[in-house]
Amino acid sequence: MKRYHFHTSDGRRTCDREGTLLSCDRTAKTEAIKFAGEILRDDSQEIVERGTLLIEVGDDSNTLLFTLVVTVADTSNSGRTSSFSLC
Repeated sequence: MKRYHFHTSDGRRTCDREGTLLSCDRTAKTEAIKFAGEILRDDSQEIVERGTLLIEVGDDSNTLLFTLVVTVADTSNSGRTSSFSLC
């Protein structure tokens, strides 16, 4: 088992000092995705206002293993025309 830390940034940074014991990096990635889903569900308005959610996952040796990025891209004011098809 290895301890993983899930730091978040959505305009403000929150550090996970305690961490979570998990079996492997793949499990940590899955947990990061679930964690992002919880944040998006609970704090969706803040994410819309700030435009980005980052979850940085590292280990006890302070090594950054991966980053999950959720970005809200508002194309309505970009000046370009985009097409969108209803499937």
